[in-house]
Amino acid sequence: MTPGLLLLLAFAIFRMPPWLPLFVIESNGVDPSWQMLLNEAVPNGWTFGRDLFFTYGPFGFIHARMYHPETWEILVAVWLGISVIMADLIWRVVGHCRLSPMWRALCAVAMVELMSRDAMAVCFGLHAFVFLEAINAPEIENATDQQQASVLPPTSLVTWLRLCMPILLLATLPWAKFSYFVTVAFLGCTLTAAGLIQRRFPWRPVVLLAACPFVWLMAGGTLAECREFIGAGLQLAGGYSAAMGLGPETLAGVIVAASAASIVVVLPAWLSARLAPGDWRLRVVTILFLQGLLFITWKSSFVRYHAERLPVFLGTVLPLLAYGWLASGGRQSSKCATGSASANEGKMLSAVQNWQSQRHTFGTKLCSAYYRCSLSVLLVAFAVLISAGTVERVRRLALGAVIGHATAPLRDQILAVAESVKNPGWRAHTHQKQLQKIRDANPIPDIVGTVDIFPSKLIVGFAHGLQLQPRPLLQSYAAFTPALIERDAEFYRGPAAPENILISVAAIDGRLPTLEDSHAWFELLSNYELTDSSTAFLKLSRRPRPSLLLDDKPVLRKSVRWNEPVELPRDLAGPVWCRIQIKPSLPGRLASILYRLPEIHLKTQVGHDRNDDRTFRLLPGSTEAGFLISPTVETRDNLVRLWQWADKPGQCDVDLEHRVRSLSGSVEMSGELKHFSERMFAPKFTIEFFGLSKNDRQLRDSDRSNNMATSGLHRIE
Repeated sequence: MTPGLLLLLAFAIFRMPPWLPLFVIESNGVDPSWQMLLNEAVPNGWTFGRDLFFTYGPFGFIHARMYHPETWEILVAVWLGISVIMADLIWRVVGHCRLSPMWRALCAVAMVELMSRDAMAVCFGLHAFVFLEAINAPEIENATDQQQASVLPPTSLVTWLRLCMPILLLATLPWAKFSYFVTVAFLGCTLTAAGLIQRRFPWRPVVLLAACPFVWLMAGGTLAECREFIGAGLQLAGGYSAAMGLGPETLAGVIVAASAASIVVVLPAWLSARLAPGDWRLRVVTILFLQGLLFITWKSSFVRYHAERLPVFLGTVLPLLAYGWLASGGRQSSKCATGSASANEGKMLSAVQNWQSQRHTFGTKLCSAYYRCSLSVLLVAFAVLISAGTVERVRRLALGAVIGHATAPLRDQILAVAESVKNPGWRAHTHQKQLQKIRDANPIPDIVGTVDIFPSKLIVGFAHGLQLQPRPLLQSYAAFTPALIERDAEFYRGPAAPENILISVAAIDGRLPTLEDSHAWFELLSNYELTDSSTAFLKLSRRPRPSLLLDDKPVLRKSVRWNEPVELPRDLAGPVWCRIQIKPSLPGRLASILYRLPEIHLKTQVGHDRNDDRTFRLLPGSTEAGFLISPTVETRDNLVRLWQWADKPGQCDVDLEHRVRSLSGSVEMSGELKHFSERMFAPKFTIEFFGLSKNDRQLRDSDRSNNMATSGLHRIE
């Protein structure tokens, strides 16, 4: 083992593992809850694909990198293994360049530092370097021509392990985060194509294909649960852009996103030209794979404008850019390399000439311009991206902030390692302090039996040590499609439903609160009664039988245009259920695939005051499943009054003050882009209103409704 590799291994072990992990925090946001749940799923024995469905899987706690006493040792052990595997893989890939051992080690260290800013950057980088290592693999360097036609993996056990460990790590990633299910499948296909082009047995994708289901089975799941998990994951991926994209869009935002997109288009061609594989087909496969991987990285980073997403994109792109600068035309003694090392555009032009010499002349001029302009486009795109910056919304970054942001992760790791030496128990102590802060900030009623917390703040249940029995889509904001929404609704009306619910109003991204798990609101209102309102969290207890009925036929059905107001039926005295069918146009479908659709807003007029307008973000998937439109539920008091209506026998009026009188829909974009917004959707959408009625016999027969006064229920003045 060379000194350079030892240096790289030491740095990776110091830099990559979460020596300073995430700690659970008191927050009204959703992230602490799902991060904690990924860890709690292990000791509680919850199975993904049967009990839970989310964008993460059974190994999601490894990706979340949060401290939990039950999983901390596993987390550290896995990340130590990832560090060693990544360091060795990068060392082998950088070894294909003509570098001295010292520069080779320094460049590899820089790549590790760039990727270590984010777990997603590490994983996307793993995909890229496995592919680069495969197309330049040295295991057949000395094989005869006959052996090359059906190459087998190396016979050395150490070499075999070094080549296989990244593949086995890749086989684990789809069960940590569903995004990697797509990237791993794409990698397997391109590796197969590259192997056939190079006349090699594609043993990497074969091992990958065999290992993926085996890893799932090792996690405790079954093949049927794996199928369910993948099906739900595809729905989550399909609805993510529409539900989680932030906006409204601005021209500055489009410019920054477009500059990053140009890097996605150009960087693979520039890198492929510098690698200069001799076969044009291998060059095409390389470009297509890198463009596909970077496109997924770009979507993950720019659909939501968050500061923490930018390191995902840069942490994947910059190591590839650095490798491109260092590349010298493949392996130092490769038989397929077509020229000597070159670091200028002459390499790109020679690549085009190579295409011509092989009689592949179609689009030669276009390809020539593509290669000639790639470096200039890359430099301009990086200048725009870095100078503009992306923090929540697009704005300029001060130089001091840039330096601080760049050095903070390494500084934090140094302080965490130093604190571990000084006080080994500081993580457990910090964890307990954070849980106590959550308990202090979130008092709850007395709970006996199983409980779910709606819509998202599961962290309160973990902090108080409750017997949690969460719904399948454990975070209501993630119920993006009608099928996912129905899965949660079925859970609440089925035999596996918890005995108690702790409910609060906690919508995100400016959404209408009742759009969070929209159909579940009806099931909760029908199947649970209010038994305690003494805290910010209302306690609901299970009824013996459902108490509400939802009309089968709409009271009113109407097709309307954008910004056209619609009056709600005046003859509905109780809550009003609404369904809205919004369909994207052909350009909208394309925009949804390539980027995201613009925001849709719902504007409502509430009560008797015509000036009392409310505007909420609308989710097409939730509106298609149906949602409670009236009365407006925005506060804890609104919740109490809604359940008081449901618990009283007789068809009494609902909360008149917060009854919705009319509504309208609009597509939101700002400034110069506004006239393009409505073209992303069909010019009309269909809206339906349904009535809710009480099962009075059930309410009269319920013993619980007669004892509510003694169960801690506080009257709302």
